[in-house]
Amino acid sequence: MEDILGPRKPREQVNWFAEKMEQKLRINDHKGGWNGCGQDYLFDRMVEEAEELRKSLINLDWDAESETRKETVIREAADIANFAMMIADNVRKGKTDLNPMFESDLR
Repeated sequence: MEDILGPRKPREQVNWFAEKMEQKLRINDHKGGWNGCGQDYLFDRMVEEAEELRKSLINLDWDAESETRKETVIREAADIANFAMMIADNVRKGKTDLNPMFESDLR
């Protein structure tokens, strides 16, 4: 079966957003990664980040011209995407447990 993506490169928007995700991951490298985290912890953190994004969008609504507010929305969206990626990465590696985190707080 042919790959549905074919030989095309990822869209410009996907590359741009992946860079935002990587920036956030690098900022938090000192926290030690997500290998010691249970899926429930990662999911709960993703939900917390979604609430932060919602609040950022409300703030953006009344000041849509503010670059600082736009960047906040983008950072919060990248946080959500990173937690989703961490969940997917753990599943890809065969880790499907719902145990809480084993390592110290990664926040």
